[in-house]
Amino acid sequence: MPTLQAHLTDEMIRRGANVFFGVPGDFIIKYFNYLENRPDVTLVRMNDEAHAGSAADAFARIKGFGVVVATYAVGGFKLVNGLAQAYVESSPVLLVSGAPARRECQESSSILSYRVHHLVKDPQSQRRVFAEVTGRQEVIDNLYTARSQIAGLLDYITSMRRPGYIEIGRDLLDEKLPRHSIATNHFVHPPRVSDARALQEAVERTGIFGVGGCTSRSKRSSVRTWKLMFGRNSIWTNGVDRPSRKSFARPAVRCSRPNRWSP
Repeated sequence: MPTLQAHLTDEMIRRGANVFFGVPGDFIIKYFNYLENRPDVTLVRMNDEAHAGSAADAFARIKGFGVVVATYAVGGFKLVNGLAQAYVESSPVLLVSGAPARRECQESSSILSYRVHHLVKDPQSQRRVFAEVTGRQEVIDNLYTARSQIAGLLDYITSMRRPGYIEIGRDLLDEKLPRHSIATNHFVHPPRVSDARALQEAVERTGIFGVGGCTSRSKRSSVRTWKLMFGRNSIWTNGVDRPSRKSFARPAVRCSRPNRWSP
């Protein structure tokens, strides 16, 4: 059976991400070493996590899916701004973050034990931060649910074109996945009718037209007729696929000469 890191990489490659950007660190160094030994993966080491996030964002906009890899907290928090921009601009980027081992997290909660470096309030601090700038987050702490969690997260990112976050403890990266897995809350694709309904509502609210070769009298007459028939607002266009500066000054409609457009 494949290891957790092998399965995650295979699933990302299957969705079009064969170039990974990142900065190595203690909690993710095991995964970096694995990626370097894969011939079908190009690993680009960056000098700073912010630069890696921007590179993954650019790759996602061109290829359809980008991946950035960073260590826990000290590296991950530097990607908040990049993933926030990816969320606003609908860029499908995945952050793969390392994390302390489960035993380290349990021991750090006791005052009699050492405190894990890079840990802020508790082991869930980083996930809560990225919940504000990503569409879906998964923390892999159980090998039996890992397959379902990975599939749901990657389906969400590629379908909804929103960034996602996955956190994996460094003790689980090279563990083999069990033959049988447990299904978790999988991502459900939204019905296509929702997009069609939204588009129809937008068309009903606004009409975009251009004017060409018509007299002022014919323009005014056409606009009055349009408003009486449909009651829609019209946007003035200057014939170069964008509204002109007069867009909200007066409406416009297309007249009888179809191949000539003028403001």
